Amino acid sequence: MNSYIYTAQDKDEKRTSGTIEAQDQDSAIRMLAQKDLIVVKLTPVKPFAKGFLGTGGPRISGEELLGFTQQMASMLDASVPIKKALTTMLDDSENPVMRQILNDLSARISEGSSLSEVLAKYPSVFSRMYISMIAAGEAGGSLPNMLFRLSDYIEQSENIKKKVQSALYYPTVIVTFAFTVMTFILLFGIPIFKDIYDDFGEELPMATRLFIDAGTFLLNNLLFIGVGIVILIFIIINWLRTPGGRFFWDSFKLKIPVLGMLFRKLMISRFCRTLGTLYGGGVPLLNTMELVASSSDNALMEKVLMDSMKDLKEGQTISQLLRNTKMFTSMAVTMVATGEESGTLSKMLAKLTDFYERQVEITLTALMGLLEPIIMIGVGICIGVLIVVLGVPILNISSIINK
Repeated sequence: MNSYIYTAQDKDEKRTSGTIEAQDQDSAIRMLAQKDLIVVKLTPVKPFAKGFLGTGGPRISGEELLGFTQQMASMLDASVPIKKALTTMLDDSENPVMRQILNDLSARISEGSSLSEVLAKYPSVFSRMYISMIAAGEAGGSLPNMLFRLSDYIEQSENIKKKVQSALYYPTVIVTFAFTVMTFILLFGIPIFKDIYDDFGEELPMATRLFIDAGTFLLNNLLFIGVGIVILIFIIINWLRTPGGRFFWDSFKLKIPVLGMLFRKLMISRFCRTLGTLYGGGVPLLNTMELVASSSDNALMEKVLMDSMKDLKEGQTISQLLRNTKMFTSMAVTMVATGEESGTLSKMLAKLTDFYERQVEITLTALMGLLEPIIMIGVGICIGVLIVVLGVPILNISSIINK
């Protein structure tokens, strides 16, 4: 049996949505027709994708999460009931995964669950911070405002993520292209020159012989090398998902020359944005810091913050906590301390977020300006090596022919 998400209307043209199990789409349509329902949309439900190790749950993009949050905020602010809002979004959604989630959320809301409770059923889609903000909004009667806060938070996070990704596109494409061309020539180009050169009974130059030997080895062992690379990548990825591997990598990132400063600025920016959103949303301070730690996206930062929770419980201020971690700049600590003393912490955190996001953009621009000539020089060196390796045999062949 297959599951389908349907949108249908009855004789009074009233729309309804839900799920149905049937052998195929035609059977599903007939079953709905027996209930006097005319199918408007019928989408097969695919099983939620599992993670790399067979774990995890459904996934949606940051843009889809932003769209969901913005639509919920707008409709609830217009006094549309949650159930109706979910049904409306279900009718408009084209993503099968999102439709399945929305349909399940709608069904659970109909059973009397709160929005935060039903969202908690999808931890791979809605983070602990997201759910805590929703719960705080429900408790304080300000759910639409909280959703608008979350919308701003997600939008800012997605913007900075896209800026980082777009900055990496150019060097990634150039390096990948150069590597592909070099590999192709090594595997298939140079052996052709070997066959031509052998016909003249001349010995190949040392550089060309080395390239031919390397290409022959790769060609003869291509399957084993490919399988080995896949296994190695599998091992590395899964090791990095372990607590020890993640902690090692997150610590190492901050020590990389130039890039380490970029990662640190991103980390501080994310910390300030998350703390400002939660603190301004009325989430209790201890819960806020726990959520900030868990959503920091850096195992070292998470450990340092969680280890400092005891001091916070004993009355230490946030600025003192940040100073003790030695992971934040003096400017960040000073501005947080000023915000605490003047009662304008949310405002100061917003200023810090804007400042460090601009710093990230400046660092990215400088980094790309540094990487582009380095990449071009590297590509030039590769081309030069190829010219030497391929050009010397051609010159020798020409001299033999002229004799």
